[in-house]
Amino acid sequence: MSATAVDEPLLRFPGFRNLFVAGAVSQLGSQISYVALPLLAVTTLGAGAGEVGVLSALGTLTVLLLGLPAGAWVDRVRRRPVMIATDLLRAGALLSVPVAWWGGWLSMGQLYTVAVLVGAGTLVFDVASMSLVPGLVGRERLTSANSLLVGMGAGMDVAGRSAAGVLVQIAGAPVLVAALVQGAMANLAFPLCSVLLPVLIVGELGYPEWVLGTYLAVGGLGVLAGSSSAHLIGRRLGTGRATWLVSLATAPASPVIPFLDRGPWLWAGAAAWFVLTFRTGVNNVLLVSLRQRVTPDAMLGRMTATMRLLLMGALGLGGLLAGALGEVWGVRSALWLGALIMAMSWIPIFFSPLRRHP
Repeated sequence: MSATAVDEPLLRFPGFRNLFVAGAVSQLGSQISYVALPLLAVTTLGAGAGEVGVLSALGTLTVLLLGLPAGAWVDRVRRRPVMIATDLLRAGALLSVPVAWWGGWLSMGQLYTVAVLVGAGTLVFDVASMSLVPGLVGRERLTSANSLLVGMGAGMDVAGRSAAGVLVQIAGAPVLVAALVQGAMANLAFPLCSVLLPVLIVGELGYPEWVLGTYLAVGGLGVLAGSSSAHLIGRRLGTGRATWLVSLATAPASPVIPFLDRGPWLWAGAAAWFVLTFRTGVNNVLLVSLRQRVTPDAMLGRMTATMRLLLMGALGLGGLLAGALGEVWGVRSALWLGALIMAMSWIPIFFSPLRRHP
């Protein structure tokens, strides 16, 4: 690393910046689950002190049992795909909680399993991410890099646990997990479907730059159309019902995006992009309005800041996933994952009490 590079702020280096953002999102989710799972055990399952203690201890015990094998394994594999896989594992484990609660089969056994999976995923993610640091910043800047990472971790400890407390107070623990999931799914999917479009449309398909600009502008028109009609749709169907029905009705447009190609498929992709961004315009208006209606005035600032932090974190993670998948499996792999997540993002609202909200 040159003298100029040594003097440059670390967050200007794309590799370290991506690691920093991914770590922040991961840490935030872990800390929210740290509060939400015990609250759910107490309020829904009537867990006592002993059961809550076991639930809390399982994450630590997982680290003790798997710590050394995890370190040896991480040294033998590519670390970035491992980090992506462990974050998906944790997201899936947490998603199973509200699904089981609404289905009526939630148990302490499941919460114990989720705690173990989240603990194991956190362990492997942290080991992989810390092992990447020396190669990203150089050994002469490790102190500065770790100062930023540890400070970020402390900040996410505070933000995540505070966010969990605020959101649980607003909506209850089961709804908390679902509302992270629903917003995060949409915000995760859109970068996967859009970040690599310059590579595909201009780089691989050979279209001029104005075609890409026009394609993306169609998305702006979709958001405008959706936001303009959101009030009428919400008044006719009810906020909760409109949110999941619009998401479900527009889901068939998602699988069109990965087929983007020359000729008619370009126009089909643009039409699908309009439909999906229309859905975004509707849902943004309805869900922001809903959160503002149900949140006490004294908590509006904290609620807004919390949701912005979580949703922007999902956008950042989506960009990282898009880049990683594009490098490893090609551009269309990112488009397919984004399309799949987008097509399924109506599910958390459908299985939540928000579905019946007027």
